[in-house]
Amino acid sequence: MRLLISRGNLRRRAGFLIYCIFLICIVCYTEYFEYIWQRTGWKFTEVPPGMELDHPDNIKVMFVADPQLQGNVDEPRFPIGTLTRWDSDFYLQKTFELALHHFEPDVIVFLGDLLDEGSSAAEDAYLTYKKRFFKKIFTIPKHMNVKMLFLPGDNDIGGEGIDHITDKKVKRFEEHFGTMSEVVTYKYVDFLKVNLVPWMPFRSLESEKVFRERLDQDIEELVLLSDNKIRILLAHPKLSSIKVSRKAELLIRLKPQYAFTAHFHHEAYLEHDVDNLAKRFEALYPDERPKSRIQGMNPETKEFSVPTCSYRMGMKEMAYGAAIVDINGRIAYTLFWLPHRYDQLYRYMYIIAIPVAYYVLRWIVGKRARLSRRW
Repeated sequence: MRLLISRGNLRRRAGFLIYCIFLICIVCYTEYFEYIWQRTGWKFTEVPPGMELDHPDNIKVMFVADPQLQGNVDEPRFPIGTLTRWDSDFYLQKTFELALHHFEPDVIVFLGDLLDEGSSAAEDAYLTYKKRFFKKIFTIPKHMNVKMLFLPGDNDIGGEGIDHITDKKVKRFEEHFGTMSEVVTYKYVDFLKVNLVPWMPFRSLESEKVFRERLDQDIEELVLLSDNKIRILLAHPKLSSIKVSRKAELLIRLKPQYAFTAHFHHEAYLEHDVDNLAKRFEALYPDERPKSRIQGMNPETKEFSVPTCSYRMGMKEMAYGAAIVDINGRIAYTLFWLPHRYDQLYRYMYIIAIPVAYYVLRWIVGKRARLSRRW
């Protein structure tokens, strides 16, 4: 009898040991090797003719779209909320660090919706979110000289639904993340940051002059200071999501060769025919013509809409954007696709379910055996 019990214990211990080894292997693959394997696909497959990707004068730009750092209010209570926030932060921190060291960008652009509760958070909570953002997730090593640009999204300053934009929200964002509309020059490229969040809704205004007057205030300095021939427009909403007249006003006056946007959480590529937009604008407003101090006319503006980098947005595909710009204005662009975190979490659930199912089944069988002995 003792021999049988010992053999039974040995079998259970051996099974437990095998399960633990299997679990450790799954964790190592999920949290390390899967990311390394994913990184092997981070390549520039489409390069303009004559462009040298490794030229020392090139500018490397990394795009971070809609990270939406999770807050404390809209998440479940402890302990579930604590666990979900930790996992979301961990995923963002790990993937950002991996992309950062792989690409080694000169400029990093955050395309808005930085904080999920940025518009509604109380002041003390906002400071806590900002500390997590810079100190725990999107940290830059001291030896890397990287320029960081931040744009506001509707989650940061309001502007969608009943969450209205206020001067207080705008001032708070600019205090912690910098000016919302400005020109930032890096070497031979002008990055034109434009806050288009107030102009996302299609609601009718008394006159489009309201938009043009506000645009005059926001981009007057951009137009005057944009001396470089290579101009990249940066905005949170996709250009096709704003009214045609507003899009025409932007592209005709600023004349960017490229635009990078976000907001809709998925990738997209669009080519905007600037000449056609100019004709449509003149048809809408025959007495006015959009003025520009920038000489020349670009036949088109190429827009790249960057997908979200956060799995909490519910998208199947997440990525960071990466672009290389050369001195001639040519651009190579790709996406650093990320592992599917929900698939990884489901994998953990299945693995945990194995011993749970085993012990539940064992308990049921044991209980039935005890009942049968009583009868």
